[in-house]
Amino acid sequence: MANKKGRIGDRYRHVKFNHSSVKKKNRKEIKKIVFLVVILLTVTCGVSYSLLTLAVPGKEEVTIISGEFKINFKEGNTIKMGNAIPLTNEEGLKTDPYKFSIENTGDLDASYSISLEEGQITEDTLSKQKVKYSIKEDNSWSEPAILPDDLILISSKIMKVGEKKDYELKIWLDEASDNSTQGKKFEARIVVASVQNDVGNDTEIDSSNDDVLSD
Repeated sequence: MANKKGRIGDRYRHVKFNHSSVKKKNRKEIKKIVFLVVILLTVTCGVSYSLLTLAVPGKEEVTIISGEFKINFKEGNTIKMGNAIPLTNEEGLKTDPYKFSIENTGDLDASYSISLEEGQITEDTLSKQKVKYSIKEDNSWSEPAILPDDLILISSKIMKVGEKKDYELKIWLDEASDNSTQGKKFEARIVVASVQNDVGNDTEIDSSNDDVLSD
């Protein structure tokens, strides 16, 4: 059999590269990539917004029913102070307060105290000896003072049946604080402890109580 020989170019000169098909395919791939990127950004932004929302404290009104008392926290009962700058007493008294009310809804007169309970203490925790406070009771602000070691702000107050009292609490970084407080944070929650006059058993009222109503 005779072999036919020819130039290599003769064999392949009729092969054509379909640029149009490749361009269409590339456009489809690009559209898919853009679509996936948009979805990814949407999901990421949604998650970031959720985390941001959860990180904002003190914005939810909380009502607690326990024993003789009904406690209403206007901005929640959690206090968070971080990266604060030192303030004078005059400046501290101009800051926004934490507002709450205590009402005796029971059948007996009862006594109560108001205190703070610190959160988990770490190396980043601001010493309570650097934190000043003032609490408003009966339309009068207390003299600004460093937080006490036991964190009791008001103790042994008697409340009659049906009586209600409004409170406001302000805290700030003491003006005498030095650079060692930078990057530190103070976290605590407001706690009301009650004791019935005829029983003598302490009952702590806090946000972990079962009868909690959030508005």
